[in-house]
Amino acid sequence: MGQLIKIANWTGKKRGNVVFVHGLGGHPYDTWQRGADDKTFWPLWLAEDVPGLAVFSYAYASPPSNWLGTAMPLLDEAAHALRVLLLDDDLDTGPITFVCHSQGGLIVKQMLRNAADSRDPRSERFLSRVRLVVFIATPHTGSGKANLLRHLAFLAWPSPAASDLVANQPGLRDLNIKYRSLAEHRQGQLAHLVYYEMSDTLAGRIVVEDSADPGLPACTPMPVNADHILIAKPGGRDELLYKETKKSIEELSPKQKTTGELVIYSRTPFQVARSWQQWMPRIIRLIILALILGVVVWSVIKPDPPPPDEKHLQQQLIEQLAKELAKQIAASSPVALTEEQKKTAEENAVRQIEIAAADLARRNDQRSQEAFAALQRGSTSEAEALFDAIYQDNIRAGNNAAAAWALRHRAALVQLTNVAEAVKLYAKVAALQPADYANWTDLGYMAILAGQYPQAQQAFEQALGLAQTNSARAPNDLGWQRKRYESQLFIGDSLLDQGKDKEALERYESALQIADSLAQAAPDDRGFKRDVLVALGKSGRIYMDAGSFSAALANYQRSLGLARELESANNPFSRRDLGVALIEVGNAHRRLGNAIASDTTHRPLANKAYTEAINKVLFPLVRDYPNKDSNFQANLSFAYLNMGQLLADQKNWVEAIKYYQAALDTIKPLADADPTNIVHLSNVLDIQGYIGDSLLGQRKVQEALTKYQEEISTGELLQKSGQASANQLRQLSTSYYWIGEIKRCQGDINGALASYQQSLALVQHLDQTRQWQPASDFSRQRISSLQAGQQVSCEGLTEIQPFYGYPSVKAPTNTQ
Repeated sequence: MGQLIKIANWTGKKRGNVVFVHGLGGHPYDTWQRGADDKTFWPLWLAEDVPGLAVFSYAYASPPSNWLGTAMPLLDEAAHALRVLLLDDDLDTGPITFVCHSQGGLIVKQMLRNAADSRDPRSERFLSRVRLVVFIATPHTGSGKANLLRHLAFLAWPSPAASDLVANQPGLRDLNIKYRSLAEHRQGQLAHLVYYEMSDTLAGRIVVEDSADPGLPACTPMPVNADHILIAKPGGRDELLYKETKKSIEELSPKQKTTGELVIYSRTPFQVARSWQQWMPRIIRLIILALILGVVVWSVIKPDPPPPDEKHLQQQLIEQLAKELAKQIAASSPVALTEEQKKTAEENAVRQIEIAAADLARRNDQRSQEAFAALQRGSTSEAEALFDAIYQDNIRAGNNAAAAWALRHRAALVQLTNVAEAVKLYAKVAALQPADYANWTDLGYMAILAGQYPQAQQAFEQALGLAQTNSARAPNDLGWQRKRYESQLFIGDSLLDQGKDKEALERYESALQIADSLAQAAPDDRGFKRDVLVALGKSGRIYMDAGSFSAALANYQRSLGLARELESANNPFSRRDLGVALIEVGNAHRRLGNAIASDTTHRPLANKAYTEAINKVLFPLVRDYPNKDSNFQANLSFAYLNMGQLLADQKNWVEAIKYYQAALDTIKPLADADPTNIVHLSNVLDIQGYIGDSLLGQRKVQEALTKYQEEISTGELLQKSGQASANQLRQLSTSYYWIGEIKRCQGDINGALASYQQSLALVQHLDQTRQWQPASDFSRQRISSLQAGQQVSCEGLTEIQPFYGYPSVKAPTNTQ
């Protein structure tokens, strides 16, 4: 969504306002500066040279292609921009100038036309104060380069914003004619400056002279010896574009006597929003582009390897395609995926695309060409059938390698719609080529996606055997050493999914030893250090579950030290790692504090860790990268939740609810936006239960009942999905127990009995060996008492002693 960003202002009386509006693929800051620092940022020059002038930049998502993000059509963007500017109090007074580059000029024209057509008094007042519009390389009748995007629509996939720029499009002609009418009507009140480019970019001339001329009265377009990009970046204050713009702004209003001091605002990060609705067309495009990329790359490769920068560029493109493909693989999984699993899906997709691109480029047989043609037509089922035919032919010929090749590509397509079937295909691939490490890891991870954890464990054991054999043959090959680490980690995950915590811990400890040795062998490698951090976190969480809080704290403190070392202001994921490490340290301190009578050490340290995680790391991260990664919000919610539990442990119910509510407000929008995300839904359930407990602790019985009932509604959604965990069932059992207690004390004996029975039914089939006392025991006692007609006191109803020892919320973790 568009937003008005403050660049600079003066503390005294305002002289006027300037709003910079970037163009297609532009940026609220980068569009207007030639160098890397503020010295070449000419919006600041205006603020410095015209005392009393307030300067803004209007930021909006304008990617030229849907591959790069989501953009609105011109009409919608202009309507949104007008609403944003009307609602901003900073533009309430003083004349307004718009400085527009490229498509930004079209948005401003449409916006002013909308204001002129509106009957809203605010729009009329706004329009009356718009006194100057500066058009810089604006394609008033469209651009021929947009026509090229249209001709390459399948591959280029132009965004709605780019499609609106097609040369001589009827909508642009209509806008141009009606804006001329508006300008003529306001002649003498609204002035214009028009500049057009005289040099070509690498893609040629973007906006030709004819299109850059809006045909406005008393307005002569001026040529600038620059290309379409540099024309918006004056090299100095002595250039014509800057001098003329500055002079025209100064003439709009007299110089103020008391302008005060200049205030320069810190830069607001701006990220392009991404949306992946209607995912099948995107998957098909991703697959085909990956294949085409392979054909192009491999057809031009010479015996000598390409230069490093070219290889890096190829890898970047492949990884970008793979990330989006991995999202769809994760979306098709029948079980909720952890962040580690999603990351592995991405890595697997990268490898699969690279292999597919290289292999298909080398094959010229008819069926391979037909399969490629089927993909181009979007017929994935036809492509699957062709790959299966190739597989069958090669099996009969005894050519295992070629058969595995065909089966692997078929599996890559099948996994998009049928994960269980893909597991079977990857198992056949691994059997055909058992010495290929990637075949076993592909099978293992696909089995995890399908919830087939024992098979996943067996596959990763095979991968580990290969890694150990090869690393023994080449002990200095750090790549094979890291595969040993990776396999141990994956085996640990498979064991943990089977409830085998002790065996999983052994694997994680083995992975940690390997990661430590790799970090020592290559001390400058940040990746190996992060491997250590990941292994520490995984083993630490098992120590926490086992009640070994001191051991967990030791792991988490070491992990925190590594996270601080690896943190980078320019890497949001390293900042996320730091936030998670702080939460984990806080959790260990909190549990130790609860275990020690009259603790005065651990709880304050927990408070300190949570506070730093919230205020200094995660809240600023979500603010700076609002559209970067929903996991950032999940981490912030988890930090709020744990602070709430720390306060609840001390029966500070009022403050605990504040943090619980902050946690709920942060995570619920994610759950509402994606009702299929079981992790987010589970966290909502847990937080609702904790709020109910805190309300009961304050003797707000009716409010607690309402919150417990909300939690039950969320739990019903989880149960219908078939993915409610044992912890969540126990928590729901607890909430049903408290609902029963409240109803009993309100005289609703039948309602109380029904709630106790629900509490008992939820967990009676679960293992009851956990360290906390299950609510089902209490429910069973209440049922017996009520059926026997015994009276039970309600005096202790609000003396809460939670039945669960720690939250069942899924903590977003440092991902592998």
